[in-house]
Amino acid sequence: MAEPEKQKIRRLSSTIDKFFLKADTSEEQHICMAELLLTYHGVKHHHSYHSQDCGNKLYPSIFTDSKIASKIHCGRRKAEALIETVLAPHSLKLAVQDIGSTSFSIVTGASNKGNTKLFPVAVRYFNKDKGSCTCIIDFFEDANETSEAIANNLQSCLQNASLIHNKIVAYGADNVAVNFGKHKSVLVHLKRMLDLPNLVPGYCSAHIVHNTVKHGLKMLSYDVENLVIKVFSEFSSCAKNISELKEFLDFMEREYSEILCHVPTHFLTLFTAVDRLLKNWPALKSYFVSKGEETVSCAIWAFLSEQEVAVSNDDIITLPELYIYFVHNIMSHFNNTIKVLESDYIQVTELYAIFSKLRREIQIRQEQGFYGYKVTQFLKKLPPNEQNKFVGDAQRVYTRMLQYLEKWFDFSENSFYMLCAPLNLDGPLELDKLCALTTNLDIQVDGDELFTEMCTLNDVLPTLKSLTNDPELTLCQEQQERHHRINVSEVWVEFFKHWEAPNLLKIVQHVLAIPPSNAFVERVFSVMKNLWTDERNRLQVDLVKAELFMHFNYKMTCAEFAGFLKTEAAKELVVAARKEQKYKSDEGMIENVEENPQQEDPEQVETHVTLLERSEAIVSWSPEHGKASEYQHQPERQQGTQSGKNVGKSIQCEGGLKNLSKNMMHQGLSKGEGKNTCTECGKSFSRSLHLIIHRRTHTGQRPLKCLQCGKSFIDNPTLKVHQRIHMGEKPYKCPDCGKSFSERPHLIGHQKIHTEAKTFICSQCGETLCNWSTFLRHERIHTGERSKPYNCLECGENFRDRSGLSRHQRIHTGEKPYNCLDCGESFSRRSNLTRHQKVHTGERPYKCLKCGKSFSRRSTRSRHLRTHWGESE
Repeated sequence: MAEPEKQKIRRLSSTIDKFFLKADTSEEQHICMAELLLTYHGVKHHHSYHSQDCGNKLYPSIFTDSKIASKIHCGRRKAEALIETVLAPHSLKLAVQDIGSTSFSIVTGASNKGNTKLFPVAVRYFNKDKGSCTCIIDFFEDANETSEAIANNLQSCLQNASLIHNKIVAYGADNVAVNFGKHKSVLVHLKRMLDLPNLVPGYCSAHIVHNTVKHGLKMLSYDVENLVIKVFSEFSSCAKNISELKEFLDFMEREYSEILCHVPTHFLTLFTAVDRLLKNWPALKSYFVSKGEETVSCAIWAFLSEQEVAVSNDDIITLPELYIYFVHNIMSHFNNTIKVLESDYIQVTELYAIFSKLRREIQIRQEQGFYGYKVTQFLKKLPPNEQNKFVGDAQRVYTRMLQYLEKWFDFSENSFYMLCAPLNLDGPLELDKLCALTTNLDIQVDGDELFTEMCTLNDVLPTLKSLTNDPELTLCQEQQERHHRINVSEVWVEFFKHWEAPNLLKIVQHVLAIPPSNAFVERVFSVMKNLWTDERNRLQVDLVKAELFMHFNYKMTCAEFAGFLKTEAAKELVVAARKEQKYKSDEGMIENVEENPQQEDPEQVETHVTLLERSEAIVSWSPEHGKASEYQHQPERQQGTQSGKNVGKSIQCEGGLKNLSKNMMHQGLSKGEGKNTCTECGKSFSRSLHLIIHRRTHTGQRPLKCLQCGKSFIDNPTLKVHQRIHMGEKPYKCPDCGKSFSERPHLIGHQKIHTEAKTFICSQCGETLCNWSTFLRHERIHTGERSKPYNCLECGENFRDRSGLSRHQRIHTGEKPYNCLDCGESFSRRSNLTRHQKVHTGERPYKCLKCGKSFSRRSTRSRHLRTHWGESE
């Protein structure tokens, strides 16, 4: 062979080597791991494939000295293949291995996506090393909603996941007849199909509470729920009405708050909707009264018929208004209970105590005639006939609530929930109660060994509780929202770490596997909704299923997953990803040219190099036809508006580019839902301005500065509120005592003194308090508990609240979440970042009035002033 020809072949070979990797090389493995990690990161943070593909093309430009970055080619098709055929099956395999031969429950629900009925299938179990766990084993689509069809599908799901049928202890779902009916429900079919006569029904406890208050409020003469819906419809689609409402609010010197929608089938919307209604109520009254009875809905006017005289007087509350305040008060109480029942830490062992507490509080309200502090105060000012009408309605509400609660929750001493309660470890275990529980659930244990294990647990129980966080705290508001209450599964994990107790373990695994609510499936639906946003509407059911598997079955952060890929345990995952060679298309299977270089002639290398440099979302190449067909370069939501079409198919747009731009504008502006999404946390906003302001919470940027003191703020409204401090303005006045405040939140917090019911009674001294946090602080007076209950495990320092402890722990962890955008320096506190940024801006807002010299810090100016006063340092 001639020398020139050899040189030409070498040049072509080097070009090929740049894009095509040799099999089983270290470089190939690193590239494969990088692509897996990028795909995992995109799924965990709900990134669109369009955004990921764009990022992949930027890496060679950003990391110019990296051979790995230049060879990452993970477009949409490859990412989908990695998700569907590699990562999702691997996540399911990990979940099934973790379940093993442990007892578990199967939990499901149904949700509509357009004309598609979707059923996620979850599994709940107790792992002695991790505590209570939940994962997804399937996600199927079925238009047939009969109980028998659902049961057959669930049986198939269990078989496909290779789970042991006789280890199922409960079936959890919504409390509808198709799931828990007496004769032909899903539960009945599962018992028969799987031969499990003792299968426990996992009722959704949150649904019971929700329906309790819903049925009770039907006894009111004034339909507050209908009022909320009608008021929302008045402003939901009419900008003119909103503008008029804002004028009334400006006149009354009140801030506008968006009217919230109430969805009758949802757990928590009624309280939030009524709460927002009351915040705007004075302006809403004026608005509707000004429109007149002829143009206002009858449902709304029923609450305003007596308002034409009292509309401007805040000291008068009419009879219809009392009903609104009553609903707000009772819904606040039920809302807190539902939050507890929907939290991650709740167990079936706690349900009896929670429902008993709820029932007792309703009974006390009924016996003492309490309807909320504000309602009770203004009720006395009404005529006797109106007082009697309201009291009669409210008493009927309490009666119906109690009747519904007692109908759907078993309060008897031999109930299943009462039998499970001892495992919550509120006190020492008793053998008789354990034996009654094992008999009821048909759990086979050795009685003698169980007694020994029980004695061991009772001896170490105080020590176990001391290892958890504040085990004696009750359900305070902050803990309900942040889920910082004691997790009984963690106590059991701590016990099983140090002591062998096979009989107790068998009982705990059986009981803690029973779902206390259907909250996990509701969260699956929330994540599913995020996946099907406008930007990502090309996702098919199989791909959504795969992403849900990854989201819920992988418990690792992106950084932890990067470390996992380097371990021996991830070897099979990397091998599976490296062998993936084909991607889906409407026209069959498209070969991955990256991993099949031997099929190409040297003359075609240059063409393929060009193709590889282009995005897979732009070019679809078919070896059968030997040509590339251009894919319209559109946002993902335009490429797949028809859900039936697959990914690889080219989409032609009518009318060329002119029509395409119109389509883009039309689809991009419709409703604005999901249009502006934060890439950090996945939160969506209706306006791009709101997204820009939200992003500052991640970057630490605070561009607006106060000229008086130099303090920085994230947006203009916050700056304006702050400036009132310098001007001495206090526009928010308490109508009850006349005290003024510079900010509305301060006024709202103050008004709780007047409006909230003092329902928390100290058992030691009898003092009544208006909220849980105040009640808990008061109890520490009697118990001798330290006023700073949050303890740092590293150094032992105590803190008054959890946020203070979190800030302190950054000293030990070295975490510095606030980054300077100018130089990249990081800080553990936002205030330190703000102070540092003055180095770049040159800002010196603190001026000496004596000599005119300026300083960047207030403390520096204070030291300087002492030189004028003649004081020593």
